[in-house]
Amino acid sequence: MRLVVRLHLARADWIACAVLVAWAALRLLPGLDHPGMPRWDESLHQAATRGAFAEPLRPHIYTDHLHRRPSSDWIYAGVWLHKPPLPFWAGAILLHVTGVSPLALRLVSFFADLAVALGLYFLMRRSTGRFLAALAGVGYLSLDFTWILTQGFLFGDVTDTTMAACLVLGVLAVVRAADRSSERWALLAGVFIGMGYLCKSALALAPLGVAIAFYLLRRRRLAWGLRGRTFLILVGAFLVVAAPWAIYSACSWPEVYRANSKLVFAHLVEEIAPFGRPIDALFNEINSTELFPIPVSLAVLAALWMAWRAWVSRRSLDVALALWIWASWIILSLTPSKVPAHAFGVVPAALAAIVALVADSRRRPVLAAASLATTLVGWILPWLPSLSKVRALVPSSLPQTRERAGMAEGLLVAGIAMALVWALVRALNNPRWLARVLGYLAAVAVVALLAVAAPVARWKDEKQALATVGVTDYTREVGRALDRAVPKQSVVFIATERNPDCCSQEHALIFYSGRMAYRRAPEIELAIAKGYLPYLVSPLSEPYVPVPGVPPYAWWRAYDLSAPLGGPAPVPPDVTPLSLRAHGLDLLGIARGRAAPERDRWILIAHVARAGDESVALAFETRRGTELVKANLDDVLLDRNTLDQAAWFILPFMGPARSDVRAVTLADGTPLALPPDT
Repeated sequence: MRLVVRLHLARADWIACAVLVAWAALRLLPGLDHPGMPRWDESLHQAATRGAFAEPLRPHIYTDHLHRRPSSDWIYAGVWLHKPPLPFWAGAILLHVTGVSPLALRLVSFFADLAVALGLYFLMRRSTGRFLAALAGVGYLSLDFTWILTQGFLFGDVTDTTMAACLVLGVLAVVRAADRSSERWALLAGVFIGMGYLCKSALALAPLGVAIAFYLLRRRRLAWGLRGRTFLILVGAFLVVAAPWAIYSACSWPEVYRANSKLVFAHLVEEIAPFGRPIDALFNEINSTELFPIPVSLAVLAALWMAWRAWVSRRSLDVALALWIWASWIILSLTPSKVPAHAFGVVPAALAAIVALVADSRRRPVLAAASLATTLVGWILPWLPSLSKVRALVPSSLPQTRERAGMAEGLLVAGIAMALVWALVRALNNPRWLARVLGYLAAVAVVALLAVAAPVARWKDEKQALATVGVTDYTREVGRALDRAVPKQSVVFIATERNPDCCSQEHALIFYSGRMAYRRAPEIELAIAKGYLPYLVSPLSEPYVPVPGVPPYAWWRAYDLSAPLGGPAPVPPDVTPLSLRAHGLDLLGIARGRAAPERDRWILIAHVARAGDESVALAFETRRGTELVKANLDDVLLDRNTLDQAAWFILPFMGPARSDVRAVTLADGTPLALPPDT
């Protein structure tokens, strides 16, 4: 058996691929290196990537937890087996290229997104034509949810994007193996399915389910499928890729492996707060979140049409897409907990079904009317509010369909449009021009939806997210300084009383510093007994020797807990000195450093002189006018009584880029000295 799989690409294929690559770069690369690490998935996964960078065969967030924790503690158990390791191995490899930056793991997502788009193109090009196949890829790259996962926002990131890539490539290879009775494609399919399992375990097994169905359908002579030898090669390749890690981790850390396996299984069979949802949530809330701004009714109509196509044609592609969509949707609907990212692997199949619907609409006026109606349902509903009455007819066992606008109205509008056009076709004796006109309008509407409305719909929200959560980080500068200056066998304690609302700073600090970090009071004796040198990061003046190399604009400073001082540490000498009193604070210094293309990270060194306001108002004179900024004491992440007792503290805020700033004043007009523009 030859192991080479050849793809014969025409000039038009190369052009389509170039368009998808360019669109992926334009849509997903800007802002990808933002320093913010939102709470939960991305902050944990970035920390796990740093652990894989240090020890590839021992995944961990905490190298050797200071306190004994049960194996069921999926964060602090020492070895981290909550997610399979492949995405983090890939991120660790890219860390050698990017340096210690969250960009590495996000680039894994970017390349996975690009693989999904290209995979959709090659999956659909023969069935729908090159233009619509490329539209499926463009639509996927344009979705707001794709952008969110790639940037690491919400509760999903690289594990979901890589899973989607392996799903698309796996289904593509299974279909090619079935159509061509190709052992080489079967081998490749098994490899992709195994890689998917190493990205998100059981949620990535849809292509394996398709392959099993193909084998059984061929045995029953109901459709073309996989021969026995071809199927065995596929399964064997899957096991060769997926089994070694499962066996290795189960044998090396049996208790942790069992505990995490039970936890993953619990997400499918138990209600996990706060993700408990009714049975119809996937067809309403989840799909509307992931497919926005595509109407859910359009996706459901396309899936229904794909099921009909599969039943009538028995073609491998149609059967594979119908199985992929409906098996996934039904199984996930039956689970009591429904997390949007769990169903993200079905999104490429839904987009493939939508473009297949558009392709068939060009020859079927009734189908074109239905697809056009569901595409435009968002514009129709405000003009026909009475359509919402149809939801009262929905059974109470489907609560979201009764309560949420969109699904019931969309299917009703589709049914009305189909009935009207069917009557028109009968009256006009099925004129060809009607199919062409309606098919053309349906195609234009879907093209506008996927290629225009999807990327434009949330552009302002995405820009705002990058300007807020994307730059909210206290750890990058101090973490990198610790990484350079302190021994590997070190532990870091964080002297703050809370996290910012958006982010988990201890996990971000683990990533940037490569050291264990805890947001708790220092446990110096315990750390030393465990063989670790203790350090402290704090926004305050602490009575310890400062760690060298922390930039002046860092929102936290670092201290050596094994080197006490006789009193509080002095104001860092590298900040620009001030001597002002405002809002009940003595302002002792100011500094800034680059955070984003148009924003800088600023600090004020302050001391509480008397009870006053909870913020300091500053006016920045820039080339574009005056920008008012408030530095809030709440952003120090410490209670006011703690600040009252400090010799000085760092008051952080985001402001305009120093290169744009001509002057800065307090609210009363008092000018402040500006730090140098370096």
